[in-house]
Amino acid sequence: MKSLLRNIVSIILVALMTFCADLLDETEIIFPEIGALCIGLWVIDKPVWKIRRWQIPMLFTLAATIGVLLVRFVPLALPLRLEIGFALIALLLMVLNASMTPAISACMLPVLMGTESWIYPLTVLILTTVLTVGQWLMERFHLRHVQHREPSFSVPPSYLDISLRWLALMLILLPIMLVTTRHGWQYAMVPPLIVTLVEFSNSASGFRDRPFQIWFTLIGCALLGALAEGVLHQTWGIPHTLTATLTSAIILLFFHLSHYYFAPAFAIALVPMIIPAHVVPLYPLYVLFGSAYFILMAKICFSRRMKFWS
Repeated sequence: MKSLLRNIVSIILVALMTFCADLLDETEIIFPEIGALCIGLWVIDKPVWKIRRWQIPMLFTLAATIGVLLVRFVPLALPLRLEIGFALIALLLMVLNASMTPAISACMLPVLMGTESWIYPLTVLILTTVLTVGQWLMERFHLRHVQHREPSFSVPPSYLDISLRWLALMLILLPIMLVTTRHGWQYAMVPPLIVTLVEFSNSASGFRDRPFQIWFTLIGCALLGALAEGVLHQTWGIPHTLTATLTSAIILLFFHLSHYYFAPAFAIALVPMIIPAHVVPLYPLYVLFGSAYFILMAKICFSRRMKFWS
């Protein structure tokens, strides 16, 4: 019953976000990573990321603000701006000694979409604050187990190792950024897929042992999101509030039945609501290509034998 309630509240939050976006006619209010954060902070009843609770809204708002600033004031090619955003969030995570990888998506999404509106970081602040307060309330009313307030590491991290790992990730990103932007396939590197790369680069991650399962899950969520947007919303005129509610319910039901949650997949399903309409039919193919590249490169470049990246 507690798990069901946490899932329902997550669906309600996604529905409220899309309702506000439709009501105010502001697509910047739709923050796809909210799906991933709902899974990690509300649905799963154990710590997912190492971070202090009060740092979550600060980190995400700063990441979103950096993304908007890069669009507004950095007149460089898209791949360079994306790499700069990635590097800055990596630095932030190192400074905070945190593993909150969805913050990467919060920064890179406005860069990819060309978002200049300050509504976006304001929305991120509000949503992450709601998530943080909501997690605290769930613990207070015994809907979740109390989470550790301080990040804990079984082995103290080596900053040299971590720096080398982030540098390797940047090098992996560069080829696909150059190729996709040159040919207009930039949605093959939507930020939740970049978060997938970072998650798979961790040699201790259980996801590394299920690459095909994760790959098919990402493709399936992309297809579900594209159908919801392209057919239900664009063709039949069903409001985003209802399509997002249905999409969220299907994804959370699938995760519950499979007993395996992969947070970036939820975000992947919400991305079609903010991309151009003509891109939506091709979106699952972009995700298929991008996720295959990221998962394969992570498996090859971050094997357990490469200890200095572990």
